[in-house]
Amino acid sequence: EMVGIIYRPKTQETRQTYEVLLSFLQEALGDQPRDILCGAADEVLQVLKNDRLKEREKKKETETLLGPIAEERFALLVNLGKKITDFGNEENKANTGEENIDETYGINVQFGGGSEEEDDEDMYGEVREEMDDEEGEEAKEDSAIHAENLGGVEEMKKEKALHPLDIDAYWLQRRLSKIYDDAMVSQAKATEVLNVLRDAGDDRECENQLVLLLGYDCFDFIKQLKKHRQMILYCTLLAKSQSDSERQKIKDKMSDDPSLHRILKLLETGKGDDDDEDDESASRSHRRKNDSDDMDTGSAQVAGSRHLIDFEDLVFQQGSH
Repeated sequence: EMVGIIYRPKTQETRQTYEVLLSFLQEALGDQPRDILCGAADEVLQVLKNDRLKEREKKKETETLLGPIAEERFALLVNLGKKITDFGNEENKANTGEENIDETYGINVQFGGGSEEEDDEDMYGEVREEMDDEEGEEAKEDSAIHAENLGGVEEMKKEKALHPLDIDAYWLQRRLSKIYDDAMVSQAKATEVLNVLRDAGDDRECENQLVLLLGYDCFDFIKQLKKHRQMILYCTLLAKSQSDSERQKIKDKMSDDPSLHRILKLLETGKGDDDDEDDESASRSHRRKNDSDDMDTGSAQVAGSRHLIDFEDLVFQQGSH
């Protein structure tokens, strides 16, 4: 457990938002250890949650910590801060060890005792949530919410195993239709997402544009788009191609790029280079096993023949007496 970290998420929702915030800070500060990022998150959240500061002052304070921030990036940071609803008065809990967070599920576990009641309202005007007051039906409802969240996490894990054969011309639109009820909106968003995947420079720019387009509530989907950017882009372009010449042009481009060539091979055969190596390895192993069996059989035959010869010699010797 990291020492000195003030804020620790209490719910699955705030945990997910917190991970997005850490990702944001990592982009601003570079590749830093997690405890450094968490410490920076504490500082940033204290600024964002300070109602005494105006937005302009908050941005200035944040930039002293992270360096220059574009307006759209700061707007995203402010929205992330608003999504973290359980921040406040964590410092006393962290120092006294009164709170333990289940790191797997983000469930708040209380171990008795309590802090001073007069400290219920912290210096930023945030009222601390009393988690141990949840009893009866409220506790049951909270358990149901956690179960639903965990189910969503499991579903998200299943969706991560994306294969090129899963992606057709309407894959993006189907995914976006789960977010937008209007079919016309989801269709338009699918086109815009495809344009971002194609035109954005590096992964950071791609992520920024997708967040601005879809919103931070869709960050899990955005992470999937970012992780499988080339696969989703080129498989969709291939599926949408209107002519054989256009399709062949895309295939030629993929063949010239090693990473894209692997995607093309997966798309055409269902197996990548690793699978071919596994098949060849299995084939070699099978051949070695057959050779070994043949050697064992031959050895058994030789041994059997030798035993037969010895037995006949013995009979001959006994008969000669």
